[in-house]
Amino acid sequence: MKRNLLIALVAFLPFAAFSAEGDPVTATQGDLLLGFRVSSGTGLGKSYVVDIGSAAGFRDGTVQNLGGLNLNADLASLFGADWYTRSDIQWGVAGSPSNAEEGVVGDPSATSYLSRGETVPGTPAGPYSVTSSSARRQISTRIFGMFDQGFNGVAKATANNPFGTIQEELDPKSWRQYMNPGGALGNTGNGASDFGSGLEIEGLTTQSLSLFRLTFAAPAATYLGHFSLSSDGVLSFVPATTSTPAYTTWAQTNVGGQTDEKDFDGDGLSNGLEYFMGTDPAVSTARPAIVTTAGVSSITWPRSATASVTGFKVETSSNLTTWTTDTTHVAVDSAKVVYTFPSGAAPLFVRLSVTAVP
Repeated sequence: MKRNLLIALVAFLPFAAFSAEGDPVTATQGDLLLGFRVSSGTGLGKSYVVDIGSAAGFRDGTVQNLGGLNLNADLASLFGADWYTRSDIQWGVAGSPSNAEEGVVGDPSATSYLSRGETVPGTPAGPYSVTSSSARRQISTRIFGMFDQGFNGVAKATANNPFGTIQEELDPKSWRQYMNPGGALGNTGNGASDFGSGLEIEGLTTQSLSLFRLTFAAPAATYLGHFSLSSDGVLSFVPATTSTPAYTTWAQTNVGGQTDEKDFDGDGLSNGLEYFMGTDPAVSTARPAIVTTAGVSSITWPRSATASVTGFKVETSSNLTTWTTDTTHVAVDSAKVVYTFPSGAAPLFVRLSVTAVP
């Protein structure tokens, strides 16, 4: 169970829209790809692939929740309205930030990120262990090929998701060809000679997925957390380690057990936002302010190290009715979330949306 905490800030500042439908999708080096494929029936011969953001964010616990992207519309269009319950659809996550000698975004060369289906939701699956360093290099090389040769400049955005694409599986540069060349369910790579056994990255859509990080230097992979997918296409990620209090526990101590949408101290900030920011819910707290420096305006939300959240996102709107996730103008670290307003002329409303562990 998760709570959605929606907090709005109003600012009449410029807004830049997403790219138009059909524009090329360019997966940024260092990002992870989320892929769906089917072994029979509706959608056979096609895969759905989404760039879900920087691997470093999942590694460091600074990832934003991408649930605002409309995965449901694309999945239903490709695989049918029953996509979530079909037993012949599998999904997985993979990425390799770099296969060059220098590495990228804090990952050494030949680092791979691989998912694995969980038997019990939220309970880590059996970890990857690849004893051969040459095999670890080969895994990275194969995965990196999707970015270097296949994804960039070939894929086109769908009508619903500027980070997603529907690929033809016969294309030698597609998700299916790099991840499952032989078509075996849940079997990653290009054969046992390259990867050994037990490297299944996929699970059914109703299963959660463990995420592991495998470096060239060590045979054992590190568990980073798990992904889950709701029946309406909302993607969530829960980091692996946390000793922080869940919202319900925090609320019992700090706001008399009130729910997250209420405002215990009446300062205009919801309990949920105070929890996320680490402010005192019994003392009036000033709202995050718009700050302009050298002509550039931004809003900063502090981020508490003691708040247990599955993810968060910054959303913008021109009318307070239709909201769009903006990842382009957002900077995140372990202590804060910063939104920098783009240049332009249109009025803009901004809000922070948080998914907390109850």
